[in-house]
Amino acid sequence: MSQNGHKPFLSVVIPTHNRRDVLIRILEALFSQDYPQERLQVVVVLDDCTDDTELALNALNPPVSLEYLCLPKVGQAAARNKGIRQSVGDLIVFLDDDVEPAPGFLRAHASAHSPADNLVVQGYYPFSRQLKRHLHMLSASRWWERHFERLGQPGRKLGPCDLCTGNLSVRREHLMAVGGFDEAFGGYGNEDYELGWRLSIHGLEFRFCREALGWHHYATPLSKSLMRTREEARADVTYGRKYPHLKRSFRLFTLTQERSISRTLIRALAFQFPKLGDRIASRLLKLMYPLERLGLRGTWTRINWTLRRYYYWRGITDSLGSYRALKEYLGNDWVKHPAKTRTRVTGIDLQNEAAVIEGLEGYEAAYILVKNGARPLSWLWMRSADGWLGPSQIKEAIEAQAWAGVTRGGVEGVRLMRAFLPSIIPVQISGRPRPLSEQAQKVELNELSWR
Repeated sequence: MSQNGHKPFLSVVIPTHNRRDVLIRILEALFSQDYPQERLQVVVVLDDCTDDTELALNALNPPVSLEYLCLPKVGQAAARNKGIRQSVGDLIVFLDDDVEPAPGFLRAHASAHSPADNLVVQGYYPFSRQLKRHLHMLSASRWWERHFERLGQPGRKLGPCDLCTGNLSVRREHLMAVGGFDEAFGGYGNEDYELGWRLSIHGLEFRFCREALGWHHYATPLSKSLMRTREEARADVTYGRKYPHLKRSFRLFTLTQERSISRTLIRALAFQFPKLGDRIASRLLKLMYPLERLGLRGTWTRINWTLRRYYYWRGITDSLGSYRALKEYLGNDWVKHPAKTRTRVTGIDLQNEAAVIEGLEGYEAAYILVKNGARPLSWLWMRSADGWLGPSQIKEAIEAQAWAGVTRGGVEGVRLMRAFLPSIIPVQISGRPRPLSEQAQKVELNELSWR
């Protein structure tokens, strides 16, 4: 509820493409929510639907205000912008067309905004338990659950790259102030992260609300998932062109540092022999189901890894065309033969002191969480009273906070501190980092417990 005790008017925006049956199920779940129907509007944006979705919508007898727009193929960013402009609510709740809201969903979103007017609320939408348990689904489900586990960790502050607009709410005035979604992201991927970046600059804070629960009826087959990986690569290039100082936080930068024979071969196929690479990838894809039936999970996983890397590089070639163009795109970030050695940080250039302080506090919080028995998720450098501790000095460390929007989720701390920071900041800080907080200084390495 709002601070004056009145429940805000909600507008639920749902972009959809050829998911008629699931969409109707979602709408019925919205109609049965325990939220005042007179304070609810639902806007459905049909993005090039050819499965009689419009006929199904016309057959409904909704108890709330239901509007729909029919558009040619415009993409998710443009479809959501149309929905925003059509909405009249104080709060916009974005919902994907495969996310079914649980009871209390709308009330949870509205309540999560009651403490302040400058919040972006990320809802929780785990995979539906009704999904078939193929290896592809299991792999995607595990990644998805780990993502939400990280968001819900005590002491973790969300950043723009934690946002997923399949279940998200924000005040309409803030969306209008930053111009909505960037429609340059015409395909799949990054339009939500980029919006989050601008909302963070606008002064908004990000919160995770587990009570705003929706069930994700994920039904994307492996072949389509690989095509989405290709689209995500194109979106990474678009993002990097708009924010050159963030290039080092992208997956593309990490992949260009790889030197193994297999990974070099994958890259060469994508750039120099794409027709051959596509034929090989197509044949490998046909092997995936038989491998799963035979129980060869290890082989399935390795081929899945290979295909995802290949299709990511194909997306890069779609956007940049050649290896030379890739080198020009990366500019000073290009490293032909990256060194294996780790460099110790002795100083940091600062452009946004507040962001850097939040980053240091994130590492600090992670250090405390590890001490309290939190399960380690990935390798990172951790901060101690004596400076920076690397993987050789600390067994494992959990994934720290995502730098309040300066980084993308999952960036390795060692690369972040060594390579990323110098490219984004004003002031020069010499010597070792500032001392830890009094609480963190009390944590000794020999006290760490590992599950």
